[in-house]
Amino acid sequence: MAKKPTYEELEIKIKGLEIETAKRKQTDDMILKRAEEFAALYETSLDITRPDDLSSLLETIVGRATQLLNCPSGGMYLCDPDRKEVRCVVSYKTPDDYTSMVLKYGEGAAGIVAQTKKPLIIDDYRTWSKRAASFEKDQPFTSVISVPMIWQDDVIGVIHVLHDVETRRFTQSDLDLLTLFASQAATAVNNAQLVGKVQSHAAELEKRITEIEERTAELKKANEGLQREVNQRKRAEEAVRESEERYHDLYDNAPVMYHTIDTKGIVLDCNQTEADMLGYSKEEIIGKPIYTFQTKKYQDLAPHALREGMEKGHAAGERRFVKKNGTIIDTVFDATAIYDDSGQVVGFRSTITDITHLKRAEEALRESEEKYRSLVESTEDSIYLVDRECRYLFMNQKHLSRFGLPIENVIGSSYSEFHSKKGTKGFAKKVNQVFETGRSLSYEYRSERDAGYYIRTLSPVKEPDGRTRSVTVVSKDISERKQKEDALRESEKQASAAIEAARGFTFNYDIATGKIKWGGVIEEITGYTPEEFSLVDIDGWAERVHPDDRDRILLIFQEAFQRDRATAEYRFRTKKGDYVTLSSISLTEKDEKGKAARLVGILQDITERKQVEEELRRSNEELLKEHNQRMMLSKSLIDLLEKDRRQIAMELHDHIGQTLTSLKMNLEMIHGKLKPGHTELGAQIKIAQERAIQAIKDVKNISHGLRPAMIDALGVVSSLRDLFNEIQQQTDIEIHFFSRGIPKRFEEEKELAIYRIAQEALTNIIRHAKAKNVFVNLVKKDEKLSLSAEDDGVGFDQDKVMKISKKKGPLGILIMRERAEQLDGEFTIESQPGKGTHLLVEIPI
Repeated sequence: MAKKPTYEELEIKIKGLEIETAKRKQTDDMILKRAEEFAALYETSLDITRPDDLSSLLETIVGRATQLLNCPSGGMYLCDPDRKEVRCVVSYKTPDDYTSMVLKYGEGAAGIVAQTKKPLIIDDYRTWSKRAASFEKDQPFTSVISVPMIWQDDVIGVIHVLHDVETRRFTQSDLDLLTLFASQAATAVNNAQLVGKVQSHAAELEKRITEIEERTAELKKANEGLQREVNQRKRAEEAVRESEERYHDLYDNAPVMYHTIDTKGIVLDCNQTEADMLGYSKEEIIGKPIYTFQTKKYQDLAPHALREGMEKGHAAGERRFVKKNGTIIDTVFDATAIYDDSGQVVGFRSTITDITHLKRAEEALRESEEKYRSLVESTEDSIYLVDRECRYLFMNQKHLSRFGLPIENVIGSSYSEFHSKKGTKGFAKKVNQVFETGRSLSYEYRSERDAGYYIRTLSPVKEPDGRTRSVTVVSKDISERKQKEDALRESEKQASAAIEAARGFTFNYDIATGKIKWGGVIEEITGYTPEEFSLVDIDGWAERVHPDDRDRILLIFQEAFQRDRATAEYRFRTKKGDYVTLSSISLTEKDEKGKAARLVGILQDITERKQVEEELRRSNEELLKEHNQRMMLSKSLIDLLEKDRRQIAMELHDHIGQTLTSLKMNLEMIHGKLKPGHTELGAQIKIAQERAIQAIKDVKNISHGLRPAMIDALGVVSSLRDLFNEIQQQTDIEIHFFSRGIPKRFEEEKELAIYRIAQEALTNIIRHAKAKNVFVNLVKKDEKLSLSAEDDGVGFDQDKVMKISKKKGPLGILIMRERAEQLDGEFTIESQPGKGTHLLVEIPI
């Protein structure tokens, strides 16, 4: 027998175990707090990213920031980098209103943060030596935390959170949380400012349209104003084109990542959001396989995923990306295939949403749950739970291994089925003593099964009202370590804590009697006290199941009698009348004839997990709504542009054209009445006649370019033939045009889109391709209109030219792509230096 330790040795071991327990509790509390903080941060981020005007958004951001850190007041300054100043735009619940206060960079807390781009924590602002001069006489705050709002590496503003309690000191955790929030706030403010700019540009466009109409009226007065009005129209068109460019910038600043890849996974294009999210430039991403930015697991899965996407035309799922700095982010993606005119998949367009914050919260919660579940199983002690009749309610694998039987053959059975009458009598007496006294007891015994020595500790598991509902039994093998009672008590505490932390309650349904025995944290989840819930039978339970779930759950309940195991999720009405979502796992116990005798199992509250899933679904719906709104705005701009072109064309043709024709006729009449001797005057009139004729031709050509009258009268095929004939007369390019199966007339907006895309394509070829031949095909195939244009020109490097530029060719390509996509069509272009260019547009009809 081992040497009995001294009292001092035992006391040292007990203190060590107490310290370890405190550290474990501190770690668990920290994990729970971080999960709560990230949940609050996620909810706050959703709130500030909802559409709102800029003034309300700024007020909401500061209010949310103060709530996030549980502080009474705060403020926001927006930066003016040109002036090197910060201006207070929100003074939230501060003693004085500091709105419109201006500080220089480096002046005060806001100026320092704006200049250094680094957050700042001030424990006592009253004694802080760097206070701004504006606050020299004021002492309004004690603790101050200031963080920069950074967008694309530029500080666009500063958020203050203030506290006037001297005992409050901000921590690094507060700083990390507020910094994360400030990053989300910067995105929201930038998006709101961008929407304001779009609205401003729309108003500016409306103003320009009015100016064009006024200029058109002036053209009627005299021929001399024609050139001036044409120049004005060109400036208006340039303004529209620039407005469209700014609108397409929204693609780069979308709240989700977009990219286009070919069938080998090579990135053909991506938006700025994706580049910023991964920490690369767009040039570093485009041209590389998308899976090279993912973790090794998903790199290995990439070939299979690409093949599956090509077969099904669609793919969705989760991917883990590795940022340039090594940080891993979790995402969900949705990819749609891109087809060529032969129906072959040539690439994919993907939408990617960052769900890292959700994954981290779920992972923290799952790790916490797994840790508590593993506590009971990881111990070397035998742990089991019995009721007053000494029936087994639960046991860990350590104790179950002593029986050599499956768990379903033990749980629910009596202690007497596995022990002698003498051993059962002594054990039942101890259990009854715990129920009567409500106190734990420990004693040594020698096992009849393996002759080993154990210390058995019986502890009551009590209801909230203090009554004992069951007994936890911990048997510790002390054959070699008989004197280590302190380790046994610690193990007992851990087991009890694990049972309480499961956040669930158990049920035991006796099929023969129809009675249900309940146990666990019933009141915490349902609101019913254990006494109230003890009266709930199978009918009472079914009555509280949500009506929409009841039939399904009752069917699963009936089928469970024929199976060994059943699982289900359903909504359950609490005492307050609201619903919680429960996850049920049940086991079926059978009698010696193989007939179901009882169902036992556990119910766990998964309401919070379901709410997170619902929030994720709503977030995806909002993203889709924002995408649809962007498409509607783009269509409105194109429709407005075409309307303006039609109105200007009509004004030129009907009014200016008629005026010039009348002028020509008057000149002819005057020339006819001249006397033979007026040769010099006759020559001048002849020159005026020729200029009038040329002006009539110019007006006709300009009107035709703005809105070809033939498209309204004869349709798109005839209009295209007329356009190509005109181009051939003016250039050395030979245009080979073929059409088949095209209806004479179809939707006006689709006719016009086909015409404009072809017009823009030929314009690009004339300007840049140096081509001799162009082959244009317009055919109807499988309920789609297919327009293709191929030239034998010099071609271009797609990797360089396809980058968005405000000054060069890609604007025309983007306009053609936008017109196609507005009509649910697809646009592709392929080119190589020296090998010409091929353009394909497919629009459903």
